[in-house]
Amino acid sequence: TPQESFDQLFTDVSNSIQSKFKYRSFLIRSSLKHCLTSLPKNMINFVFIDGDHRYAAVKTDLTCANSLISRNGTIAGDDYNWPEVKKAVDEFATEVGKNVNIVENETDT
Repeated sequence: TPQESFDQLFTDVSNSIQSKFKYRSFLIRSSLKHCLTSLPKNMINFVFIDGDHRYAAVKTDLTCANSLISRNGTIAGDDYNWPEVKKAVDEFATEVGKNVNIVENETDT
């Protein structure tokens, strides 16, 4: 089933991250909004968002991530080419005075 595929992907990515970064990283499978009460503010250096691709959800995730990352932290994600994702990201970047940097055709190194 599709859910089993997502579950296996989560397990595989979690294992890969843990093998490379040990205690310096963690993978959360939850809404960032729900994480605001349990994660330390301004202490996280990098957040990668791959969630709900609807405009309002993307804006919520970005706002939550922005409150969690450190001053020089990075918010990243995928599917920028989706119209609602692009609109939310572009608006958010303008609101907080940040640039949007796009990486395409990344390769494993």
